[in-house]
Amino acid sequence: MATQKSRITEKLQKREEERIKNQQAKRNDKPVFHFAEETEEHFKKKFTDLQNELELLLAGVRKIEAAYVSSKLEGVEEAQEKLNTMQVFYTNSSGFISSFARKSAQSVITNLTKSIEEIKDSCYVNKKFSFKTNNNAKDIVNLDNVEIAKQNDEILNKDIRISNLTNCTVKLYGHPGAIHIDRIKNCKIFIGPVKGSILIEDCSDSKIIAACQQMRIHKTVQSHFYIHVTSRAIIEDSNNVKFAPFNWNYEGVKDHFNETGLDLEKNNWDLVEDFNWLVPNTLSPNWSILQKEDRMNWE
Repeated sequence: MATQKSRITEKLQKREEERIKNQQAKRNDKPVFHFAEETEEHFKKKFTDLQNELELLLAGVRKIEAAYVSSKLEGVEEAQEKLNTMQVFYTNSSGFISSFARKSAQSVITNLTKSIEEIKDSCYVNKKFSFKTNNNAKDIVNLDNVEIAKQNDEILNKDIRISNLTNCTVKLYGHPGAIHIDRIKNCKIFIGPVKGSILIEDCSDSKIIAACQQMRIHKTVQSHFYIHVTSRAIIEDSNNVKFAPFNWNYEGVKDHFNETGLDLEKNNWDLVEDFNWLVPNTLSPNWSILQKEDRMNWE
């Protein structure tokens, strides 16, 4: 019996390793867009094709029965990758398209992001987590005046929600799959390299130190972001947010960068896209660079 159990465990482990290997291959196969024509017409056609492809995928994911959570989450992950591709294409094209085209594309990306988050939330609607009673819970919710630290084996490749925190410090020493932060106040959130995206909304008076492929910030005020991002951070309905480069140097962080496929040499921390600011060649007043003398040293 013990031998049979060992074989089953080994088989499951190999299956999980193969799944992670395939995901890594997908991440390394990053989209590269070559612009034979830098025209708005070309942008609209390509962007619409990407949009239609993603919406078709989401329609299929919605049809998956609730009982098949793993399959649904795999669809969500694929959808997020396609959304990242759209975001890269939009960012690379924003310099030669009109303000109207930028606004339209931003609206599409915002709506698709919300759709993906809604589907993801539906997968967890019946699950309840409490960090006070369960150290293995992956969601960090409804806490006040506490400090929490999670190691890599607890968060590896997992999607984590950090929600409704006040006066808390959270440190994630590892590389999660994706992060969703909402309703935090006067908190410090430290996040190791994230292979996917970080979504932040309804936050105030907080400091977020994180590395990821894509970061979106909604309805956030009076907060500082120390980030490593390989695309561009996006803000929307936010003001008085400041940015600085990622500087959390915990043990193993370089290995975690390598494992997630994030490029250590590419950090667009100071290239922030404000979806509420469409004046060309003029910086948005809603965000700014955090001056060196005002930065904290998290090392």
